Amino acid sequence: MERSDQSKSFEALFRGRGRSRQDAYRHPAAHIAMLWEIWRFAAIEVEIAFDEWCQASEVTCDAAYAIYVDALRREGEAADQLAQRFGSGHLVAA
Repeated sequence: MERSDQSKSFEALFRGRGRSRQDAYRHPAAHIAMLWEIWRFAAIEVEIAFDEWCQASEVTCDAAYAIYVDALRREGEAADQLAQRFGSGHLVAA
């Protein structure tokens, strides 16, 4: 997967694919679910990018590393959104 493809797929989640952002803000449980899905998707992209970097040839290693770092940045942004909304010690009822 190329760098631009990964960015597009991640951005699609921020556009609220499958649910409206407005609905998520009105319903706290839906909002946390949306933020969790965004973060988990980004975390999976990090795993994939890391594996591709580890298996990259010497010729493609620099590009694979750049994709990995970009995926880490996006995952960090998603984690920050979760932390800003719910904090590190926030208990969520099951």
